[in-house]
Amino acid sequence: MKEHFMKKHPDKSNKNILYFTDLKNKFEKRKTVTGLFNKTHLNNDKGLLASYKVSLLVAKCGKPHTIGETLILPAVEAILKSMTNLNVTNIISSIPLSNNTVSRRIDEMAYDVEIKLCDILKITKFSLQLDESTLRDNEALLLAYVRYVNIDEKITEELLFAKSLNTDTKGLTIFKVVDNFFTEKGIPITNCIACATNGAPAMIGRQRGFFAHLKNAVPGILTVHCVIHCQQLVSKNLSDELFDTMRSKQILDSDLEIYCAHLESLKDDMSTRFKDINDLIIPEWVLNPFLADIQNLQPSIQEELLEVKHNEEAKIDFKHNGYELFWLKQKSMYPQLWKEVELLIMAFPSTYLVEKGFSAVQQLLTKSRNKLEICERGDLRLMLTSIEPDIISLAGNHQPQGKKDPVVLSYENFLLHESDVRLLIEDQWLNDSVIGFYMEYLNTEVFKNNPKVYFISPEIVQCIKECNVDDIAVFLDPLVKGKNYSYIFFPLNDQEQLQMVGGTHWSLVVYGAQDRRLFHMDSIFDSNEKQARKLALKLKFYFKDILDIITPLATRQQQNSYDCGIHLICNAENVAQFVCANLDIREVDPVDVDDLQNKRTNLVDLIYKLARRKEIT
Repeated sequence: MKEHFMKKHPDKSNKNILYFTDLKNKFEKRKTVTGLFNKTHLNNDKGLLASYKVSLLVAKCGKPHTIGETLILPAVEAILKSMTNLNVTNIISSIPLSNNTVSRRIDEMAYDVEIKLCDILKITKFSLQLDESTLRDNEALLLAYVRYVNIDEKITEELLFAKSLNTDTKGLTIFKVVDNFFTEKGIPITNCIACATNGAPAMIGRQRGFFAHLKNAVPGILTVHCVIHCQQLVSKNLSDELFDTMRSKQILDSDLEIYCAHLESLKDDMSTRFKDINDLIIPEWVLNPFLADIQNLQPSIQEELLEVKHNEEAKIDFKHNGYELFWLKQKSMYPQLWKEVELLIMAFPSTYLVEKGFSAVQQLLTKSRNKLEICERGDLRLMLTSIEPDIISLAGNHQPQGKKDPVVLSYENFLLHESDVRLLIEDQWLNDSVIGFYMEYLNTEVFKNNPKVYFISPEIVQCIKECNVDDIAVFLDPLVKGKNYSYIFFPLNDQEQLQMVGGTHWSLVVYGAQDRRLFHMDSIFDSNEKQARKLALKLKFYFKDILDIITPLATRQQQNSYDCGIHLICNAENVAQFVCANLDIREVDPVDVDDLQNKRTNLVDLIYKLARRKEIT
């Protein structure tokens, strides 16, 4: 250490210990980028998230928005003061829960949920359930629910909308409200395959009812009269004679004729109201595909049904889950069968969800909240939905001014923010943005038009590592197919979730076309060996000529826990320069220590240099 001191810092060799003590103190007290964002900002961020989460709970419970200030914050303050020694005043003041704030949070989250739902319905078949009811001051309210199969292949039921009927409750008016909503949200009305409603004339009228207009827009749609209302239909239109007969203790022969006449009338009425259901044919194989006779079925149905009947795993699944869950799980495997089954499983049998929705409306419109605009505000949707709003993204839109993260550099397809530059300045682990930027910089400037080398972005590498082998070509073909690169560089991290970025360690995998090998350079021994092998198995399906799964290359080891990204960048550039000089990759020299130590500073300088160049151009 003394020898290092005398060689590297000769100007300091005659300084006494007080000088170095003072230097240490100045270093520890120096201003850092992180220090600019003090604890107040951190508390404000957490308080913002807490504000959203509490507002969501308020909406879920159907409580007045004033409860945040009048009950929740005082309760939190009392608990914290009693149970902890924390600075309660600062914590409470960082959680905005005023009446207006809670209202805004609820509306934002409800809108986020609505967008998510509408995005699903744009590409998914669904069934519709709707009904109208009269609220305070004779206000007519139309509620609509949808039923669809979600990404987890489970049936999901969600509130679609609550709309006021300002003019009348006629069938055409109701249809226009529904059609306008679908048009406004970009949802094809033809995605609706079934609709259930009550027996009101405005809904089921054959000429001017809602069903009539809906069938004109969506020919072949299944319309369902709510089965809950069947008892009302039986007692509807009772003649005076029949009513008197039902009250009598003794039934005469003449009374039977009255009964029969009523039943005949009821049969005709039921046949009209439930025509779509009466005409609906339910094949035997839907209820039990393993016992059904398939001789008279269509060839496409026969073929898939035979596969089902001989699928032992499917038999066990059917036995344990019943036919509905069984078909939901098999929908992607047997698409022809699912086309026949979909309508039967998706259709609403009644308007039970809408009735539940009206109960929630009554709960919200208490005496103290009778002025709540139920159709305009988000309370009802959040109260009834099972979709989680993206609170983190919503909170990110309300960051304090000091926490904004402005863009420093826009380079090709990459954006570098101040937070990305801070990773370089403050000796932190490099993220995908920094690594990806530098890979693109090597492609477009350092090795521009070089036929020997190509650098893949870390996002693409992550997709290749975690995707199915059949999908690898989707990512690599546009980049390397027909280019005949000698070496292709893959920045690799140990993140194992396709939807996530980053990880805890970076390393470098290089594909050598002439060597027919994959080389791996890891700055912490073999920490990423598992991930390298996982990537190698995927790449072997694409390149096909790879001899060894993975061939390790000697590389300089990092001396801390955060410089793996710097080693990756330096190794990639070093190896590329080496092989472009027509040298054997196995004999590549280790990266110079000074290059590793200076790379962070050089990268920061490069980023701001490119940013200034872009401003000039």
